[in-house]
Amino acid sequence: MFLLNALPDRDIYNTGSSRHKHQFASPIGSPAPGLLVYDTTLKCIAQNAGTAASPAWVCLSQKDAQNGFFYMPTIAVDASAVVTGKTIDLYNEYMTQFTAPIKNPAAPVNIPYFTSRTDLYYYITSYDTDVLENVSINDNGVMTYDIKAESDYDSFMTVVFVVK
Repeated sequence: MFLLNALPDRDIYNTGSSRHKHQFASPIGSPAPGLLVYDTTLKCIAQNAGTAASPAWVCLSQKDAQNGFFYMPTIAVDASAVVTGKTIDLYNEYMTQFTAPIKNPAAPVNIPYFTSRTDLYYYITSYDTDVLENVSINDNGVMTYDIKAESDYDSFMTVVFVVK
């Protein structure tokens, strides 16, 4: 990850987000899509959600100003049969949802996301104990679980990602 300072004497780029709209100079001539930098002015991790020719920098987090955590997008856990040793790659589910959204025409193609699973800590804060058991999660964001009771509906859980 690079540090990026706001320098008025270089090429100017815009973050593209009205909430975090910020112009700053980039010492990076053609930043790759998905490149992560630390913006020292906004004190956030920013990602190029645009292209190398037309960067669109967007803050991923405001860790210095907030707690540095966010909730994973909702996913359903199939609980239609009793099984053991099932896995879900939570990081992959998060990345998939952020890289293929339905969007308005002016929005960048992807929602900015953390490009490395090792940038995050993973927590499961709540799940249905009547349906799931032996729930664990490894350092790469892969959750292992058992379905202890068949259910007529999918089960849901609360997953929190914390920025390292």
